[in-house]
Amino acid sequence: MFRIRMVTFDVTGTLLQFRNPVYEIYAQAGQRHGIDADPAVIKKNFREQYAKMSVAHPNFGRDTGLGWAQWWKNIVIESFKDYSRSKEDAYNISRTADFLLTYFQTPEPWTTQPGAHQLLTFLKRSYYKVGVLSNFDPRLFTILKCLDLESYFDFILTSYDCGHQKPTAAIFNEALKLGKNIDKSEALHIGNDVRKDYMAAKDAGWNGILLLPERESINQKLVNKDDVFTSLTEVKSHFQASV
Repeated sequence: MFRIRMVTFDVTGTLLQFRNPVYEIYAQAGQRHGIDADPAVIKKNFREQYAKMSVAHPNFGRDTGLGWAQWWKNIVIESFKDYSRSKEDAYNISRTADFLLTYFQTPEPWTTQPGAHQLLTFLKRSYYKVGVLSNFDPRLFTILKCLDLESYFDFILTSYDCGHQKPTAAIFNEALKLGKNIDKSEALHIGNDVRKDYMAAKDAGWNGILLLPERESINQKLVNKDDVFTSLTEVKSHFQASV
């Protein structure tokens, strides 16, 4: 990775993390709106509905006419389906969904991963082109801005904007266009998902870094151990040593 000129980042699990598990956030929001739900039930329903919606309406419903807001609202409503026993319950669950749609574009549910600001600052000062490449809906722009991360990036590319999701090569090719005059061999993507980030980048002709808290957990048939880092702080040290 000595000729890298552009670095892109995945978001959730790479640059950002939820302060609390999503199902706990959902349960707390429901309680706020009069729905007393078991987080374990929410977790089970959420996972099932997310999988179903990702097949029936891929990319947050972008091309099926549903749209990202209704996509997420359906996820919330189905996550609380065991608690919709009356019209009042259904109304309160709908209010919970509306609340969560807005809540997740505030800084409250998010935390920046340790070392993120330091790595991004180093990359910008070292004149790398820096971008975001994420399977996300349009709220990402607001989220990054309110977390004081937006200014680090030359571009922010969401799957919803692009019309293509990772792990397809199309979204990586679109990022190359935004990078301007960058060859595949000069591009590096950093993410925490083996298939959607690391292998997808490699398949697109890019370089890849896989973030894993425990390096020993990798499948060495799929991942080069030299491409695995346990933190963004470790990634920064690697770049500094390569300068």
